[in-house]
Amino acid sequence: MSHVTSVNRPKDKRPSPRREVLEPSLAKFILDPAKGVDALIRLRRKDAIASVLAHPEFATALKSLALNARSSAAAAVGLSRLALNSAFSTEAIATIAANSDWPDPSKFSAPHRRLAAEALERARPSWALSWIGKALLLALPFADLRRLFASRLFLAAGGLHGTVFALANSLSALEPKAKRPSNLSALVEELLNCASPASPATAGVNAFVAFVEAMRPERYSKDDSQLKRKLGDVLLLAAAADRALLLEEPFLSLATTLDPDVATALRADADRLFSAIVTEPPPLPPRPQTDLIREAAWSEADDALGRALQDTGRLLRSFERLESVADGEAANQTRRAKGASDLVLQWVRQAARQRTITPLGSVGDRVPFDPVFHDLSDGDAAPGDVVRLVKPPIVRGTDDQRVVLIRGEVELD
Repeated sequence: MSHVTSVNRPKDKRPSPRREVLEPSLAKFILDPAKGVDALIRLRRKDAIASVLAHPEFATALKSLALNARSSAAAAVGLSRLALNSAFSTEAIATIAANSDWPDPSKFSAPHRRLAAEALERARPSWALSWIGKALLLALPFADLRRLFASRLFLAAGGLHGTVFALANSLSALEPKAKRPSNLSALVEELLNCASPASPATAGVNAFVAFVEAMRPERYSKDDSQLKRKLGDVLLLAAAADRALLLEEPFLSLATTLDPDVATALRADADRLFSAIVTEPPPLPPRPQTDLIREAAWSEADDALGRALQDTGRLLRSFERLESVADGEAANQTRRAKGASDLVLQWVRQAARQRTITPLGSVGDRVPFDPVFHDLSDGDAAPGDVVRLVKPPIVRGTDDQRVVLIRGEVELD
């Protein structure tokens, strides 16, 4: 009988391969980004949040959510909620700013529209003003919503000028047959409220000095270097809005304590402003009445020259049509008449050059619509829409001192 001797082999102590275990909230977000937002927002542990942010699949899922937000209000709302959450706001705001427009605000429920406006005010992509402006028009009948959207538009636009520009575009973009928004007087009232401070600021330069002193940025502290640079940027913005601050030495000295580059730029601006004030030329003496009469006569002549230039294209096109159908002696007569007209037009152009009168463009050119230069014969167009020149606008003067003599005629492209 044979005996089999068993050999005790040493166990393999190498670790068996393990699949990576995802944070459950991240797994839900990857599977369905719009629905998985809830799971991310419920996270409270700092280590779990850090692991989610560091995982490459998070960035991929976030980008997918942003792409879906172009056509899905639910995805846009999910992205807004992340942008308003302190743990994920940095990544979400950057993703919003890097992607394109969301669905029309009318596709969102009222609470979700508010969330989206809050997120867009923080992210401020190029299309934020248009979206918030449309949301404001939808909210006009409701005082609380109207006030919220007006304030968010004002903040995102950076002031009253940007706000009214955004609203002008939103109103111009309405369909021609769309009903005129009601409560427009309430809209204007909200703009006035946004632009009016609760109490007028009268402290001037002292307010900036007090603000910086309250911040206490130590002059040689490395930790406060970023704070001092940002305070310097505030001074630049303040000087751009109120040039009189440049004439205040405490304001310029304050800049020196914060950022040498800002101080240099402000002092250069102050020197230019002071020079302009000191060297301002004295007022011209009253012009004699004969000069005024002569200028009035030239004005009528300029108008006639402008209209001649404006109709030049029509005359030349008429000759081209005649040449295309005429033959024999009629063709010869047409060519001679065209040559004579070219000679007359040459003198018209010469006179126009002496008066610095020029057309802007040629018949048939496609140009952006500008109500200062163009009259639209039929239809509606917003500033910047592409239109076709029927008659070019006529201007007098150089680029920096140009006056519109005759507005051009345009048609929709």
